[in-house]
Amino acid sequence: MKIKVRVKPNAKKEEIKKISEDFYEVRVTVVPEKGKANKKVVETPVRVF
Repeated sequence: MKIKVRVKPNAKKEEIKKISEDFYEVRVTVVPEKGKANKKVVETPVRVF
């Protein structure tokens, strides 16, 4: 299964919004520096699926 993800770093709260069947918006509270936000995004969907 392939999905498309739009990442919103430095958000006020962490959440995952399903925009369409294969498109999600992931908001993380981590700042986008030194790969911290990328690591958090990879960990976050694992809890959903």
